[in-house]
Amino acid sequence: SKTYGNIYDDIVYNIIRDGDNYIICGITNTNGLGSTSSTFSMYLFSVDIDGNELWSYVAPASEGIEVASDIIKAPDGGYFIAAYVDIGIVANSKYTVGSTAKLNEDFEVEWHHPIYHQPASNINLLSTIVKEEIDTAFTAWGVQVGNNGDTIWGIQPWMARVSVDGDSLWSRSYTFLGLASYLRHQFFDVRRTPDGGYIMCGESIDFSPDGSGDGQKGWLIKVDEYGCLVPGCHLDTSTDDPLSIAQVTVKVYPNPTSDYLNIYYKNKRGKEGGLFRLIDMQGRIIYSFAATQRDTTYMIDLEKYSSGIYFLQYLEDGRLSKTEKVVIQK
Repeated sequence: SKTYGNIYDDIVYNIIRDGDNYIICGITNTNGLGSTSSTFSMYLFSVDIDGNELWSYVAPASEGIEVASDIIKAPDGGYFIAAYVDIGIVANSKYTVGSTAKLNEDFEVEWHHPIYHQPASNINLLSTIVKEEIDTAFTAWGVQVGNNGDTIWGIQPWMARVSVDGDSLWSRSYTFLGLASYLRHQFFDVRRTPDGGYIMCGESIDFSPDGSGDGQKGWLIKVDEYGCLVPGCHLDTSTDDPLSIAQVTVKVYPNPTSDYLNIYYKNKRGKEGGLFRLIDMQGRIIYSFAATQRDTTYMIDLEKYSSGIYFLQYLEDGRLSKTEKVVIQK
């Protein structure tokens, strides 16, 4: 058992084999200050089989990489990094954006790109790279904070696929809806499947201080090669006309359904204030939620709803914009 790092705060997150030795990645506090005054940098070091440190590297502030959450070998002998970057302080809290980077064999940064999938928050990071044979691209996943209304906050997972040259190919987030005041849904492992898609496992936590909610459950989710839970989410059918409602995409799957309804939603206008509501044949609103994310897949648990025909409506500025017929069969 050994410890590594400087006299301040250091954390290591992942380790990979490098010949007969190992490379470890993490984060180091470079000035010893706490709270929002501290500065952090990517921290890499290598050890032999006995834990003896062979070399260490702290990224200079000019590179802008605050943490290396995961590291894998690139086909050319360099390394890909899953990371996040500090973009400033809001309401006395640091805000971060998930990012990926490519280092050469000498650990010099070849490229480093933040991925702005959703508005930044305190927790917005890419923590792990999917272990797979890398040819032209790789996939990383992590968590971000999401707001599901005025009082409902939580953690939601997201994924991003990046080419070996650093181009963002796609990014997806998954928002599990609930009525409790605190929601935490996150992945603990992600693997490729034989059909080219991904299968993810993790936890689903839905609770309130008064004891309401569904508590903690195991969570398994399967998506296609584009990260789509709703087939075709990668096909952009919207328009670039800023005044057109066609800039908003709404797709539901499966339909008919029995247990869950998945709603892919994308708003290219970045407009706030959208509202979804599920209405029965009598015109009663049985469920509604604010569309606070601009590009996500919402998941509704249908356990409490009876078989029948329903209508999913999307409203913007109080006006009905889109309607999808939904059939629940149990």
